[in-house]
Amino acid sequence: MSRRSDNRGRHDITVAGLGVAGSTLAYQASRHGFKVAGYDVAPIYRKACGDVVSVRGETWRIVKETGSMLTGVKKFSIRVGGAEVAYIDVGGPVWVVVDKSKLVNTLRGLAASLGASIFRGKLSRLDNVEGIAVDARGPYSRGLEDAVITFRVIAECVWEPDTALIDFNVKNRGFYWVFPADADGRLVNLGAGFEKVKDGGLLRRLTLAYYRRVCDARRILDERGAPIQVHAPINLHSGKVLRVGEAGGLLNRTSGEGNRHAMLSSLALVEALRASSDLNEIVEDYSRRVSGLVNEVNVSRALLKTITLIGRGRGEELLVNAPRTFWVKWLKSELTWDSLARIVAGSPSGSLKALKSLLVASLRNSKTSISGLPPSTL
Repeated sequence: MSRRSDNRGRHDITVAGLGVAGSTLAYQASRHGFKVAGYDVAPIYRKACGDVVSVRGETWRIVKETGSMLTGVKKFSIRVGGAEVAYIDVGGPVWVVVDKSKLVNTLRGLAASLGASIFRGKLSRLDNVEGIAVDARGPYSRGLEDAVITFRVIAECVWEPDTALIDFNVKNRGFYWVFPADADGRLVNLGAGFEKVKDGGLLRRLTLAYYRRVCDARRILDERGAPIQVHAPINLHSGKVLRVGEAGGLLNRTSGEGNRHAMLSSLALVEALRASSDLNEIVEDYSRRVSGLVNEVNVSRALLKTITLIGRGRGEELLVNAPRTFWVKWLKSELTWDSLARIVAGSPSGSLKALKSLLVASLRNSKTSISGLPPSTL
């Protein structure tokens, strides 16, 4: 998109990409008086995949302010190869299923109402804009050759509106999911993502076959696919360009969730921008503020790599024998190195051996991860 010499003027912050991360940043920065220019190729956001937000604190605030909540999830059926290995009721919603289009478009509208300039178009370069440049383009911030394809349908199904199903397929290194898609128990968000399935047509067929198995196939209302950058490195900045959300590698590699990371990293960057105008200080402060997220991401990276290294048989055994506390932490996005170590220490003897092997391998793998950030939680 060419930059016209009209009255747009100079902006304090230029954001490329106005999905969850970019629209959150544009809104929050505008609230604090920054002059923001946001660019996205789509004038109206249409949701792809990723309709779940892990909620607590600030993520709850954003969901409530946008009025985008469809239903809350507090019960989970964890399955491996179709067989249930754990059923967990955490007592209150830890996941919120959202109308993602409404979430993003409302944030864009709120930002615009506070003075942000929202433009349709794509910035060819971010490193030559005035002021602060933010890359919030999600999976499209880098090449898609190593991305994992996900596919989901919104379909009719009798389903408990507070219950989700996660069914791991270790052979294909991924899982199927079934989330409620309304508060009435009539619709589901059902999909899949597998590292080893690169063909979109095959992934669609596998997903529809799973729908027929669990939902007595009724009527599909919508279907869509999207890439996720499971293998992307954590890279919070490059030169004067700062990165938030999936563009910065902040994505849970075992669950695929990036909405919480997108929101929290954007909020953290705004706070760093409020604290200083010096780029080096901003980078340092931003890195410190997202250190908890980085910790979680590195744990998820190490876990995924470990499952891959130990093979299908041992991988399935590990998931089948994982204690309840592991799944609770995983569902709540609370798996850090410290919490994983505590789970191993308190595990029953039947699963202790596998978990110890996992922890040792994960710690070894983590040496290849981003270093220098304290293992705190955000």
